[in-house]
Parts: sequence; C-alpha cells; structure tokens
Amino acid sequence: RNTAGRLAPRSVRHMIHGYFASQHGLLIQGLEPHGMQLNMTGVHKADILVQKMPELADILAKVWYSVRGLSFMDVVLTTATFEKLILDESTELLSAAYVLNRHERSGSISRESLQEVLISYLIVFESGTKANLADAARHQRMKQKWKTMNMESWFTFVEFGEDALNTFNFLRHDTINPFVPVVYSFQAASHIVRSMARAYGQWQNSDCRQMAAELRGLDLMGSGRVPLDKFYSQPKSANYVFSESTEYLQQIGALDEVGDVKPQVRIANYLTGPSNCIASSTFFSVCCLSECEGLMRELEQKIRAPTASAEQLLGLVGNMSSSSVDAPRDLPEMLVEKLRAIADRHSGKVPLHA
Repeated sequence: RNTAGRLAPRSVRHMIHGYFASQHGLLIQGLEPHGMQLNMTGVHKADILVQKMPELADILAKVWYSVRGLSFMDVVLTTATFEKLILDESTELLSAAYVLNRHERSGSISRESLQEVLISYLIVFESGTKANLADAARHQRMKQKWKTMNMESWFTFVEFGEDALNTFNFLRHDTINPFVPVVYSFQAASHIVRSMARAYGQWQNSDCRQMAAELRGLDLMGSGRVPLDKFYSQPKSANYVFSESTEYLQQIGALDEVGDVKPQVRIANYLTGPSNCIASSTFFSVCCLSECEGLMRELEQKIRAPTASAEQLLGLVGNMSSSSVDAPRDLPEMLVEKLRAIADRHSGKVPLHA
C-alpha cells in the first residue's frame, strides 16, 4: 500500500496477473510477467480491456499515472471485470460451435447434440486463433479424424464435457421433468461452457505436472534446476523433447547463468513460459498453472507487508510445502546467503516484489 493506504498500480498489476496465473493458468496479453516483455505495462494496457471495455481502460490509465492508487475493492471489481470478459469469450466460441454443428441459437437441442457441441467448443478453444469457424463440413471431418486417430485425447474431451453437463443437471435436478426428454437452450449451454472455462486451467494442468516430473528427474541435485546440456539431450523417443533456444530461456527468466556453474534451466520458470501454453486466443493464453504464484500469495498473506527480514522469510519458506518438496525443507546455503545479502543492501529488510 502507498502512503494513502491504497494499492499502487504496479501492485495491482502483480495481483491480477498472479490471480489468473495461479488459479486458471491464464496469461493475459499485456499483463505478462516482466521477463516476457521489454517494458512493464499497466493493467489498462491489457488487450482485452482496451478492445472490450475501453472506458474502464481509460479510467485505469489515469490511475496508473497518478499517485493516488486503487482501493482493495477497486482491485476486486477490476479482477471480476477481467474474468467476465474472458468468460464472454467462451460464449462467443460456443456460438461458433453451434454453427459448426448446424444448430440455431434460438432453438433447443438434445443432450447428445449438446455433447457434440461441447466437444467442438473444446477443439475450437484449443485451436485458438488458428481455428476455422466458418467451414462446418471441414470441422466435422476433422472431428471424425481426431476421434479415430487420437482416441485418448478424444475421450478426455468427452469426459470433461460430460462432467460439466452432469454437474449442471445435478444443480437443477428439481426443475427437470423426468417424464419428458431433456433439452437445452443456448443459455443453458452458455452456463455450462462458462463453468468449463473456469475449470479448464486446472483440468489441463495434468500434462504440466507430468512435464515437471520429467524435468525433476533430470535434476539430480534437487535444486529445482536442470543443467542446460541435460535439458537438450533428451532422446527423440522421450515423452518430452525440449528445444527452446537459449535466447528464449533468457527472456522468460528460466536460464540461470550466475557464477562459475554451467548454465542451468530453472524448472518452475520454464514450465510457466509461453511455449508450454495449451491454447491461445487474441487476448489470453492457457498455460501451466503457476505454483510459484500460489506460494508467493501464501507468503504475502502471512507477512502482510511489502518487506520482511531474511530470518522471517527463511522461517516461513522452510515450512512451506510444494508439489516437489514436503515441509519442513532445508534451504541451500547459497540461497540463504543471497537472501541475507539482499537484506543487507536494504537496511535489513527484503522487498517482496523488487
């Protein structure tokens, strides 16, 4: 908080990015982590806000260049606005899925027809900006080919759609007449896909967890880093073959070149990089969930201040569990020394977001 007790624009940007990255695996265009862009932009520069709600973008732009800042409620409302705009994108894709399955939005469709629409929605969603939304015949041929050649992926889509459909039916079971066939309006289908959009990041993160396990298998020292030569030496038969350039790894903050040690790849930073995003739209990408953002939020909740002493941070971090390490953990002496050095340079306190 600033001297007025309000949140500074840079803090707001960090909070909104962190929420979407950790809860939904979303990387919003214009709010990428600092290492992924040359200049840090404000919340008002997010593409989806500029194009979908320019009035709010203008208001936030004025706040960005002022010293007043935002209240906590302002941040909550801004975050909710982002979430609504993102979910509205899902409704637009649902409209396209209806067209691709030759249905009219004004009519009602059966459960079987809706299941096909939901699969089309997921295919279009994962195809992102490459999706052809006009050629229904081509889309149906592609669906049939996918069902034949990628059965595991197909059944995963079917299961995800059916789970969302069953949940919707359960929540409204007291309004369903058991003696007539159940049909679904576009409004009902929209409700279902919006719930799928909210859950999509968590649902698709299983592949990210498998990739993380593969990388940890190359980390013999348990440091959270993989030697660069090992990173590139995976055989073509391996489940994951890593081929990103060193320039890309540097840009996203995944390449550790400090000291005399050979270059190493930071596993956590690599996983949340854009090359591992599953689906992309004009305004956002769905990427691996950021476990670091979740851990950072846990620290922020416990410290409730912009700075902390090195000893306080070491005590808290040493008792935090992650997907790869159970608490209590022993922190490498090198990291302990670095943290204390940072505190020494800042009058005994470590800035949490510097």
